[in-house]
Amino acid sequence: MKTRIIIDGAAHSGGYRCQCDCGTVWHGRGESMGVADYSPALPVAEAVVHMKMNHPGAFLDVAFTERFRGWLTNYWERCSLRAAQRQSRAKPNAAAVLGQ
Repeated sequence: MKTRIIIDGAAHSGGYRCQCDCGTVWHGRGESMGVADYSPALPVAEAVVHMKMNHPGAFLDVAFTERFRGWLTNYWERCSLRAAQRQSRAKPNAAAVLGQ
């Protein structure tokens, strides 16, 4: 048996909506990562928990709307840029290391 959950959400507000085949619908807001950054992980985690608690033994089929895909892409790109910035700040200057 397969359970399908559709996730919709927006990067700018962090708001999301999940809808399961069983008719259950829930809304929420992603975890705040700053002034205007929200993590899209919460709706995905909630979909897994809903499936495990309400549809044991079923396979989960998660579908993302285009808007939610955009949020995921935006989140990954921003996280990658932040990681690259942290890494570049952590690298010592070669001239300083050589004592020049």
